[in-house]
Amino acid sequence: MHLTREETRVPKGRHFDVVDVLQWCEQDRRCHRLLLTDLLIAPMQLCTKVPLLLNNILQHTADPLDKLHLSACLEALEKSLSQ
Repeated sequence: MHLTREETRVPKGRHFDVVDVLQWCEQDRRCHRLLLTDLLIAPMQLCTKVPLLLNNILQHTADPLDKLHLSACLEALEKSLSQ
């Protein structure tokens, strides 16, 4: 979705800033009036589901080399999420 200056009601000569865009998103029905916190929740939920998926794939993998790669990915992901 591309925002025009008229849509956000930002006066001429003034730059868009984060506050302008967030206010616009919260009021526009095309954005379902979502708040920033609503938009940030989904990626975090996905991040916590990926290790579960990798664990499940790892349990059903027979090839030792594939298991090694999956284990390395899972370990790196869990390390990244814990930081």
